[in-house]
Order: sequence, then structure tokens, then C-alpha cells
Amino acid sequence: MALIFFFLTISQNKETRSRNFALLLSVVGMIICFLSINQNSVLFLGTYKIDFFSQFFKTLLGIGFFLIIFLGKELKGISRSCAAPFYLFLTLSLLGLIFLISSVELITLFVSLELSSYALYIAICFRKNGGWQTEAAIKYLLFGAIASGLMLFGIGYLLLALKDTYISSLVTTIPVFPHNIPVILGFCMLLSGVFFKLALFPFHFWSPDVYQGASNETTPFIATLPKVAAIALLLRFLNLETGQPALIQSLVLLSAASMTFGNLVALAQQDLKRLLAYSSIAHAGYILMGLLAFNQIGAAAAVYYITVYLMMNLACFYVIAKISPQGKNVSFSGLSGLYRRSPWLAATLAVSALSLAGIPPTAGFTGKLFLFTAAFKAGHNYLVVLAAINCAISLFFYLNMVRHAYTREPEGLFSVPLSGFDYLISIFFIFIIIFLGILPNSLFNIALNVITNLV
Repeated sequence: MALIFFFLTISQNKETRSRNFALLLSVVGMIICFLSINQNSVLFLGTYKIDFFSQFFKTLLGIGFFLIIFLGKELKGISRSCAAPFYLFLTLSLLGLIFLISSVELITLFVSLELSSYALYIAICFRKNGGWQTEAAIKYLLFGAIASGLMLFGIGYLLLALKDTYISSLVTTIPVFPHNIPVILGFCMLLSGVFFKLALFPFHFWSPDVYQGASNETTPFIATLPKVAAIALLLRFLNLETGQPALIQSLVLLSAASMTFGNLVALAQQDLKRLLAYSSIAHAGYILMGLLAFNQIGAAAAVYYITVYLMMNLACFYVIAKISPQGKNVSFSGLSGLYRRSPWLAATLAVSALSLAGIPPTAGFTGKLFLFTAAFKAGHNYLVVLAAINCAISLFFYLNMVRHAYTREPEGLFSVPLSGFDYLISIFFIFIIIFLGILPNSLFNIALNVITNLV
């Protein structure tokens, strides 16, 4: 797909062809992911592993990438002459994430992470209006370079101390050296790079400005797919870990700080993309609750939640992309009277916002229930209470989105025309979010199989 867009960059009349190729090839990629979900293999001297664990997350990437291409198919915020290179760099970033998920060796993992990151730094710059894209790209690049440097130094320390860079060896060897300074320092630096991708506090500084500055076509990619890959990496690093007390306490503090900071700062936001950035920081804290349980149920809860989070977040960005005039950012006032301008978009926004807030019977409520239950059974009672309080705080800004869409009258705002496919996508988001909330067993069992396969 990247090669096709590379050749399209030097062709004539490439805008329409680029958009059509992007939609077609993203569908083909998604189908291939589904067909190869049960494949198993080990390649390149054991550095690249294909199994049900990796293929499940690649399927999530395939689904998410298709939805991102579809919701941004009009390219309101991207210069039409830059369509081919824009899709080229998005595809290269996705390719890096695919490599990242199957990487079971630290050098391979690092190269994959850099491929994904640098392509995304460039993709941010293609926004044609807004005025923040250059600043956002520079901030993302600088913070990303720092995170990459920390990660590379961590790999160096681990190689120095353990003489091995394979994740399977590290996960079994690290608990044997609980007081070895290079091992502890290297592992913490390695996790810092993953926490950066997940936008976990205090590695979050890049996310609000990048979400706000990137185009409406790029932000959904940044907000979802790297986080899917980051959760896959954390599961490889932490799921087989014996759960050292110092590590558990550190993760508890990070989880508590992330969800509290994200929700409190989100209260003051007016720009919807910036609000969703701080919301993502809080949700990273929720997901970490499942991982710090250090058992299969908690890890499966994290897999379940990142799956439904992908759908909830993309549903919100889908509405933003459709109602955004000329690709500009949308504030709360831009949602006014949405129920009259486009009832289906208003319903999609309401269901996704209520799900992010954790209101039953949505998938967000069920996912939080799984995470909280896993953390509670692992003995993190105070953390569960704090998470419940944070859910109550988040109700304010999520319900504020619904309030503006349904109780404010439109003030001369244009109606939002939808095509037949747009209606289908709206119905899909509403259905999948409610269905997975009411009948979560099928997805949770798949998540449990994913973790069992990893173990």
C-alpha cells in the first residue's frame, strides 16, 4: 500500500485516485488481517513472532485504519495536492505499528517504533489550515526523540546487565535481579517509551497540543492505533512478570495520577479534540488498572477495553470530522443543535460519549466493570474507589457534549448531509458500542484466548 502511494506521489491527477486507493486498500488490508488471524510463525532468528496474540492486535489496527480512512475520505483538512504523500506516511506509520506488535526482540522493536513515529511526525504537517500543525509536529518530534532516547538507553542497560535482548528472556530474567541497578534503570527507561505512546501521565505532555494541531484526518490515527500497539507491548512486558512490589506500586501511582489529572484538566477544555486528548490520558490510567492485576483476567480486561476504546474514540472523531467546516477544529458551540442538523450524528455522539463516561448499557461501562473488578480482586481497593470518583468527574464534560447536541438550538449552522455509507458507519458505531456492552462475553472470551496464547 505504501509503495502504491509512493508511485502516486509522482503521477498526475492523483487526488481522486489516492482517496479511492486508500479506501480500497484499507478494506483489502482489513480482510487480510481477518483471514490471517490464526497464522503462526517465527521469523528472522526469532525476532518476529506471528501468533494469535499479534494477529488479533493487527486485526484491530486493520479495522481502525479502515475507519480512519473512511471518516477522513473528504480530506477537508488536508491539501488536495498532498493526498498521496499524506496517505503514504499514514500507511508507513501503520506498517511500523504492525512490525512493533510482532517484535519480540528489543532492537527490532525499537526500529519498528521509530518507523511508526517518524512517519507520523511528517503526517501532522500536511494540515492546510488551523495554524498549529507545525508547532504540534515539532513538539511531537522533540518529546518523541526524548522518549526514544530513554528507550534506547534502557535497551543498552539491559543488554549490558543481562546479555540478551529477547523479551521472553528478559521477562523471566528481570525478577531474578530485583536489586540490580542497571536492570531496574533499563526496564524503567524501556517502559517510559511505551508510556509515551500510551500518553500516560507524566509522559502525556505532547498529546493535547498534537491532538489540537493535527488535522481531523490525522488525529484519530494518533489517538487510537499507537495506543493499541502500546497495550500489546505492555502485555508482552508485564503479563508474564511476577509482579514485583516496587513495580506494582509504581504502576498504581501512575494509574491514579493519570486518570485524576486527565479528568480534572479535561473539565476546563472547550476544543473537543483537546478534550479528547486529556480524556485519553485518563483512559490510559483505567487500562493500566487491568495490567497491574498481573493475572490473565486483568490482562483480558485491558484487551477488551482497548478494543471498545478504539470504537468509542473513532465514533467521536467521526462526528467531529463530519460537522467540521473546512477541516477546522470543533468546540462545544459547534455541536449546538446537532440533533436537528443530523440526528444520526447526534445519536452516534451521544452513544460514544455515554460509553466513554461509563454509562450502562454501553461497552464503556462493561469494560470499566471488568477493569475495576480485576483491580479489586488483586487488592487495589483504594485505586478502584479513586477510579469510580474519576468516572463521576468525567460525567460533566461527556454529558456536556450530549447537552450541546440535544438541548442547544442551532444558530444558523449548516445541516450535515450524509451519504448512504455514512449512515451505515453511524449505525455500525451505535450498534457495536451497545452490543458489546450488553453481550460482552464473546469479545471477552476472545481477549482471554489472546492472553492465554501469549502465556
